Amino acid sequence: MSPSELIFLALGGSALSAAAIVATLVFALMLHGQLRIGRFFLPMMFVCIALGMALGVLLSRRDVRFAAFGIDTLGADVAAAAWPMRLLTGLMLGMSLTALFNRYYRARRFPMPGRHPVGAGQRRFAEVFAVYFITTNLLPAVLGHKHGLVLNTCYALPVFLLAIIDGAEAFERILRWAKFSLLGMTLGSLLAWAVMPHLALQVGYSGWVPGLTVRLWGIGSSPNSIGPLALLSLLLESMSPTRHRGLRALLLGCGGVTLVMAQSKTAWMAMLVAGSVILLHRFGRDARGRLRIGTLIGLLLMAAALVLGLLVVPPHRWIEAVSDTRAGTEMVTLTGRSQIWAVALDVWMDYPLFGYGPTIWDPAFRAALGMPFATHAHNQFLQSLSQGGMLSGLSLLVYLILMTLGCARMMRATRGVSLGLLAVVLVRSLTETPLTLTTLFNGEMFTHLLVAVIAARGLAQPAAGAGR
Repeated sequence: MSPSELIFLALGGSALSAAAIVATLVFALMLHGQLRIGRFFLPMMFVCIALGMALGVLLSRRDVRFAAFGIDTLGADVAAAAWPMRLLTGLMLGMSLTALFNRYYRARRFPMPGRHPVGAGQRRFAEVFAVYFITTNLLPAVLGHKHGLVLNTCYALPVFLLAIIDGAEAFERILRWAKFSLLGMTLGSLLAWAVMPHLALQVGYSGWVPGLTVRLWGIGSSPNSIGPLALLSLLLESMSPTRHRGLRALLLGCGGVTLVMAQSKTAWMAMLVAGSVILLHRFGRDARGRLRIGTLIGLLLMAAALVLGLLVVPPHRWIEAVSDTRAGTEMVTLTGRSQIWAVALDVWMDYPLFGYGPTIWDPAFRAALGMPFATHAHNQFLQSLSQGGMLSGLSLLVYLILMTLGCARMMRATRGVSLGLLAVVLVRSLTETPLTLTTLFNGEMFTHLLVAVIAARGLAQPAAGAGR
């Protein structure tokens, strides 16, 4: 070897050795922190997600005033928040990996007081999630039509495993931290409206509220992000009311105003479904959990009125009447989503087993379709089928079944809100992809992680006494 090559190898080896030493020291520091303040690691995940969403918007210097003319008018600088995002990602990965390491290795040799073993239900839930993750992100990256691993999708795996394994123990603390993280998002959105309207408020929007021609983006990535987060804050407050009256009024006020001003049709639909589920649980059942006679009669009358309405006015007449308005046209066609669904189905039919791969809906794929706005399939099942094929779709179905079972067991303990939250996820699954793990810092990740914690708490309890 020449002297220059030897110098290069020496410098490269020194750099790798230094990096290994630093990584070891950081991991040791995180382990020490886990022993001291490990009980706060999982609740801090929600704070990090909310902080990442807010920083991503505030540092982007976007302008949403004329977003109605196209997303290319935003002028957002995505790279401006790259380093804060990397630091938050490293913090979340460090906390989750050290907590998992402590749970499975250190705790076996040095049992910690108050640490409960992982139940069979939690283990099964964690295994199913791991299968869903592998069949959706890893297998398609190798066996799909277009190979290529998207590294960002891998960060969620240790975070969710920690949430499922440790969520049952830190349940109350998680709910409290998540709720006040959402308060920061809604309050910050309203403050941004007042201080930086170009960043937070879209003008010239024609929605369903007469006379309301503006739409709040706030410090969320879009109205369809901040709107569901506002609804989530209201649901958490309904589950566990804040004792301080002033703080409770602030939380309800910020959440309510943000939900209305965002004009997110998906969030409003989810609110109706979740509210119906919660009201049915709280007021429609007797002490034994059976439906009251009045509730049953009311449901039958509603069904009869619906059937009578369809007999008097055929369904196509309703569709034609609604389609005469711009908002109605958007509702019938779901703002162009029907075309995206057709593409997703075609892709799945072409690659039925392992799908297209994780890079589906990337800029190159959208450019080939002539759909720059189609960032995903706008339906959770179609997203899984088009990205990961039949295996991903089946694993998603099993994952949802276990999640539903866990939330159902928590129905009494959460006063019906667990099923309401699940209803929000399921309703959003019709037009969005709330269970797709693309990044750590969006509203879907926040909601998905919270529902997973609630379901894990429910699965950790025996079926007979769950949620009591």
